[in-house]
Amino acid sequence: MFNLDIEEILDKLEEVRCKETNIKYRNINGEIQVASLYLFSKGEFTEGQLGYREDENGNSLIKDIEGYWKDSWFVIGYDEEVGDPIFIDISNKDVPVLVAEHGMDEWEPFVLYNSFENFIKDIQ
Repeated sequence: MFNLDIEEILDKLEEVRCKETNIKYRNINGEIQVASLYLFSKGEFTEGQLGYREDENGNSLIKDIEGYWKDSWFVIGYDEEVGDPIFIDISNKDVPVLVAEHGMDEWEPFVLYNSFENFIKDIQ
């Protein structure tokens, strides 16, 4: 069902002891912020894509147009305070971890971590 990269990523997320975690990051204005994240388990991953990769009827929401959800983006969790999706971009070899505001009519990702590896190191 998933390609090898996604399976490896899900395995690493499963190794994280706590599914709820706090991270510190610099926002677009350079200010340090704290976000409370909920990370999906393998069993929650497919359902977690609803509303991003596809709608509730299974119709794809992916388009190769700026502002739409990209085929290489996969949601791995969400910000517990505002519900924004936390997702990865597997088109980049470093697999950056991104966030974007939901409900804005288009997706404008902000990089939380330049690599999935750094994200995992930070939350363990």
